[in-house]
Amino acid sequence: MLDEDDRILLIRANDGEYRGSGIPVWLTPGGGLEGAETFEESALRELREEVGLEVTELGACVWTRRLPYALSDGIAREKHERYFVCRVPHFEVGAASPEFLDLEDVGGFRWWSVDEIVATADQVFVPRALGALLPAVLRGEYPAEPIKVGT
Repeated sequence: MLDEDDRILLIRANDGEYRGSGIPVWLTPGGGLEGAETFEESALRELREEVGLEVTELGACVWTRRLPYALSDGIAREKHERYFVCRVPHFEVGAASPEFLDLEDVGGFRWWSVDEIVATADQVFVPRALGALLPAVLRGEYPAEPIKVGT
């Protein structure tokens, strides 16, 4: 979610990238697929659930990311993420539809500029190269195929 001032909305996940994974991280709204959802349908639902905003259309898928992990049960898993551009007017999280918000393990919401992300060495952002990846997207330079962004 990008606002008119070219800031990105990030959520602070207190428990890391996945439940119990470690240090807190700042990441984009999102979550897992439910049933036969497409990635796009899931992204729209997660925006409603996590930030309380009803969005009807997404922009380009600009990045993809795969992350292997295991929870405390020791079972190997892998996250498959897709990052879509979504331009919205600036809003305060929860003001649009507070009844939908799923705030479990959320340590806060914040609109970040690229400069703030790059200058903040004591926080972890997902993907890790967010500060380097974001300027091209803000300029509207979308790749023909989504870029694999790594961790």
